[in-house]
Amino acid sequence: ITYQWPFDDTQTWSNRRCGVTIGLNQRRFSGCHVTDVWSPPTELRGRGGALRVVRRGVIDFTIFSLYSIPAPRSDEQRQAVQKLFSWVDSIMEKLPVRTYPVILMDANAHVGISHRAHEGDAVGPHQPEQESWAGNILRRCMDKHDLVLANTWWPAASGPTFHGGADCYGRIDYIAVLKRHFFAIRQLQVGRHWARRLQLSLSPTWMDHAPIVMDMSVRDWHEARDGDPRARWDQE
Repeated sequence: ITYQWPFDDTQTWSNRRCGVTIGLNQRRFSGCHVTDVWSPPTELRGRGGALRVVRRGVIDFTIFSLYSIPAPRSDEQRQAVQKLFSWVDSIMEKLPVRTYPVILMDANAHVGISHRAHEGDAVGPHQPEQESWAGNILRRCMDKHDLVLANTWWPAASGPTFHGGADCYGRIDYIAVLKRHFFAIRQLQVGRHWARRLQLSLSPTWMDHAPIVMDMSVRDWHEARDGDPRARWDQE
């Protein structure tokens, strides 16, 4: 099952490079399991999408897919980036405690080394890069909601996710999960072999993005309501 948020080239910050997708395995899910669908502000069409997937007693995920503006330099570009993460912020504030938020993003941002003293655990210690302006916006949004950029905390997944040829490469793609859910990650890696298979360029070297692949083991467990003998808190 595929949910798409296409580009709209009549909008300021949407173009043919935009468009995000979230796919669900139809052997495990159907449309009735999708309880909420969110779209970003009109001028950011194709730069974000989110949905909540619920199978009662089995799974409850809220999945975001984001594509931020590359190298924002002008005030207008930076305002658009802030508006995208403000949209994420508005959804996160409404989510129930029981759901597992997972944010998949081409953030076009670098994080790891900052000249600003800060608190929070959003960014891990592995393969740090100089924090960009967009990286600061990203980190602050993650810290606000107690999210961590999981691949920065996982050595095998902390390397570059984008190659532009020659010596042009960096880590600009991330998967974010709640800090308390990080323990549920069983495996995390940058899928470089998948990147080569997906590559459209005829270049003999890897170019473009590599997907970050995460394997997560989750349990839908919550405290029983008082006086309700039917309530089960240990369902898997």
